[in-house]
Amino acid sequence: MSTSGIPGTTNQAPNVQTDSTPEKVANIIDRRNESRRYMQINYWDQWEDTYRAIKCRTKPIMITDKNGIETEDTTRTNVAMPELSLIARRKTARLTANPPQINYTVAEGGNIDLAEKLTAWSYMQFDRSGESMEHRKLVQSSQIFGWAVSKHFWDTVEVDRKFFRAFTKGGQNYAINRSSLMKLQGAPDDEISGAVKESGEELNDNELSQAIAKYGNTTQVPTKVSRFEGPVAKNIFIGDFFMEPGAASLNLSGWAIENYWESDVWLKKMLQKTYLDKDGEERGVIDPKAVQELEDMPSWQPIYQQQPFDLRSRLRTNALGQTLPLWPTKLLKGKRYDILECHTKDKDGQFWIEWIGNEKVMLGRMPYPWDLYGKYCYTELVPMFDLLSAYGDSTPLLLRHLWLLHNTIVGSRRDLVANLLRPLMKLRAGADLPDEQVDRVLFRVISMRNPDDLQPAMDSISLGPAISAASEEEAQNIRMMALAEPNLTNVETGTDTNPQAGKTATTAVLAAKSADALTQFELDSLNWYLKESGEKKLAMLQQTEPEQDENSQSGYKPYQIAPQYSQKVEGLTQRYGKASVCNLDFMEIQQEILVEPAAMSMLSVDDDIRRTGALQLVEMAGQMPQVVDPYYAARFFASTIRGIDPDKAVPPPKPPTPPPPQPPKVSVTVAAKWPEIPADMKASIVTGAGGQVTPDMMTEFQHEDTLKGVANLSAAANHADNLMSTKSVDDVPETPMSKGVGDASPTKRSPATS
Repeated sequence: MSTSGIPGTTNQAPNVQTDSTPEKVANIIDRRNESRRYMQINYWDQWEDTYRAIKCRTKPIMITDKNGIETEDTTRTNVAMPELSLIARRKTARLTANPPQINYTVAEGGNIDLAEKLTAWSYMQFDRSGESMEHRKLVQSSQIFGWAVSKHFWDTVEVDRKFFRAFTKGGQNYAINRSSLMKLQGAPDDEISGAVKESGEELNDNELSQAIAKYGNTTQVPTKVSRFEGPVAKNIFIGDFFMEPGAASLNLSGWAIENYWESDVWLKKMLQKTYLDKDGEERGVIDPKAVQELEDMPSWQPIYQQQPFDLRSRLRTNALGQTLPLWPTKLLKGKRYDILECHTKDKDGQFWIEWIGNEKVMLGRMPYPWDLYGKYCYTELVPMFDLLSAYGDSTPLLLRHLWLLHNTIVGSRRDLVANLLRPLMKLRAGADLPDEQVDRVLFRVISMRNPDDLQPAMDSISLGPAISAASEEEAQNIRMMALAEPNLTNVETGTDTNPQAGKTATTAVLAAKSADALTQFELDSLNWYLKESGEKKLAMLQQTEPEQDENSQSGYKPYQIAPQYSQKVEGLTQRYGKASVCNLDFMEIQQEILVEPAAMSMLSVDDDIRRTGALQLVEMAGQMPQVVDPYYAARFFASTIRGIDPDKAVPPPKPPTPPPPQPPKVSVTVAAKWPEIPADMKASIVTGAGGQVTPDMMTEFQHEDTLKGVANLSAAANHADNLMSTKSVDDVPETPMSKGVGDASPTKRSPATS
C-alpha cells in the first residue's frame, strides 16, 4: 500500500546500522523486521479495513479530474453503517460481563478445600492485578482482528497513599520511624534502605526533636500499600508483537518479540534484578555499561524511525484520518527508550529473554524464572482458528465486504432519491432562466419569459418502485449478514418474499439456536485461552517462593484471600463464613493441580444461554425431584435474575425431621411350673419357641389337665367335708357319711328303709 501523502511517513528503512551492530542485536532486529514485513503484506490491509469499520469510518470516494489528479467526490453519499461496530461491541460485552471462574482439581487426594481456595484466589488475582481491564481489551482485539495476545509476568501492585502519623504518643516514639521520615522528605528507596541498614529504624532524640519542630507531632506520611503480589496479565497490541512468519500457533513459533517503550525508572529497576546461572553464581540481568551507553543517547521518538512500519500509526492515519502524535521530546521529563524484548528457546529447551535498547544496545539477557512446560509467557486468543496460520478470523473481519456493499447500497439509494426529487431538465440555449424563485404563502413562483424554454429531459419516473427495489436489495444484504452472524436477526426487517423473517416464533427460535451455537464456538475458544492462562499463573504461583514466616506452620507467609472473593465460592462460605479471610498455604499447593474454566462463567447473569439452561434444570428437577436437587436448580435459576440475591430468594433447605423415638422395650419374666400350665398355653409356648405340637402331644397335655382336674375336685370335696363337721379341730371329724346318713353301700341300710 502506498503511504505517499500521509503526514509523518517515510519510505526509508528503520534506523538500524546492521554493519556496526553486534550480531545478536542484528539477528533480533532481523527477526522483528521479517515478522513485520510478513504481517504488513498479508494482514495489515484487512486489519485496517476492519478497524475502520469498527470506528464507523469509510474511505473517501476518489475520482480523477480533468487534470488527472485524484480528488474526493463530494457529490455522492458516503456513509458507514454500524453493523460491524455493533457486532464487536456486543460480543465483547457478552464475553466479559463477569470475571471468569477458574476451577481447580487436586489430582491426588481430592482436596476440595484447597481447590476452592485457588478459585477464590483467581478471582482476587483477576481483580486486584488490573487484569479485568486488560482482559476486556484482549477480547475486543480478538473480536476485531481475529487474534489477540496477552503477557503473563510476576509483579507487585502497589499504590501510594497518604496517612496521618504521629511522632510520639505518651512521651514515647510511636508511628513514624526512619523509613517514614525519609519518605516524607522525598528520599529515594535505595537511600532509605541504606540508612535503615546503617542506623536502624528507630529515630534518636535529636532526630525526633528536629522532625517535630519541622513537621509537628502529627503529619501526613506517604505510604506504599501492596494490593496484590502474584501473576499479572497484560494485553499486547497486535502491532507490537512479532512471531515467526507462517507459524501455526504462538507456542510453535521460533521466537516471540515485543516492542514497547520504557523510562529511566525501568532501567533502574532492571539493574537490581539478578538470576542464578547453571553453576549457581548470581549474575545481573542488565549490563551497567550498556545502560550507561543507552542513557547517553537522546530520547527515542519511534514515530520518526518506524514509519511506515508501525501498525498503530497506520491505523491512525489511514483508518481514522488522524495526524500522528508528534511533539518535541524535550517536553518530557526524563528520557524514553525503545525496547525490543525477544523470547527464544535454546537447544536444551530453556527459554531466554533478551533486551535491546533503541535498536542498537544489547542490554542483557536472563532465563525464564519459571518453568512453563514448553510454552511462552505469552498466550494467544483466537476466536476462529485458521488452518494455515496462527492469525485467525473474526466476524467483522469476515463480513467487511458485505458491510462495504451495504454502505454502497445505502449511499446509492440516498443518491437515487435525491436525483429523483431533483429531475434532469433541458434548457434552450440562450434562454432566460432566473436564478431564484419567489416564495409566497400558498405557492412558489418562478418568472420566465418563455415557459417552453425549460422542459424535463425524460419522462417522469415512478418514485415508489425505485425506492422499493433499493430497499429490497438492502434487506437481502442484511439477511446475508444475519446468516453469518445471527445476533443481527433482532434487527431484521423482512422482505417482500419473506416479510415475517425474524418476527415469527419459529424463525426466532431457529435464529436463537443458531446464535447460541456460534456463541458456544467462541466460548470454547475463550475457555481454551483461560485454561492455558490459568495453568501458567498456577505454575508461577507454585514456583515463586514467598516471604518466610516463623509463626506459620509451613514456614512461609500465607496468601490471604479477602472475604469479597471467598464469598464467590459457596463451599468456602459454608465452611468459613462470609466475613472471614481465607489463607492459602504455599506448601499446600506443591502438588499436581488441574485447571479447568467453568463453562459460561464469564457471561452475564441474565444471558440467554444461562437463562435457558436454568429453565431446563428447573423443569428437570420438577419431574425428577429424587434425582435432581430442587434447591440447587432453584438457586441457579435465581442467580440468572439480575439484582436478585440467590441466598435470600432461595433459603437453604430445612434439615430433615428426625424420626419418632422407638417405643421402649419391656421384658417380663413369668416363672411357672410346667405341670401347672394349661394344655392350650403349653401348646402356645411350644409353638412360640419354634417347636411343633403333634396330636399325641396335645392329647397328653389334655390328659394331664383332666387328671389335674380330678385331683382338684377331690381336694375340694375334702375341704367341703371339713367345713360341715361338728367336731373340734383335734377330734376326728364327723360327717354325714360317718353317721351312715346317705350311705349307699349295700351292707348298711338306714332304719327307715329296712
